[in-house]
Amino acid sequence: MAFSAVDAALARTYAGDSVGALEDLRNIDLGEIAPTDAAWLTYARGDALSMDHARDAAASLLEAIELGRVVVHRFGSGREHVG
Repeated sequence: MAFSAVDAALARTYAGDSVGALEDLRNIDLGEIAPTDAAWLTYARGDALSMDHARDAAASLLEAIELGRVVVHRFGSGREHVG
């Protein structure tokens, strides 16, 4: 369920609707989720925030990197460094 929320948010962000993506992400209630899921959701939030140059984008992306490191999720951590 988390990955479908991430996919939808990223699709909206890249289609130019970062506001809608952020709203969707705010409305997600997944209960307790795995660290990988949390990292991807946080990354999607940071990516959406970065489209509007929001000050919170960097903090969200750094949080995603840290969450990714918790589970040694190399793709997630590498993606934020490239972007």
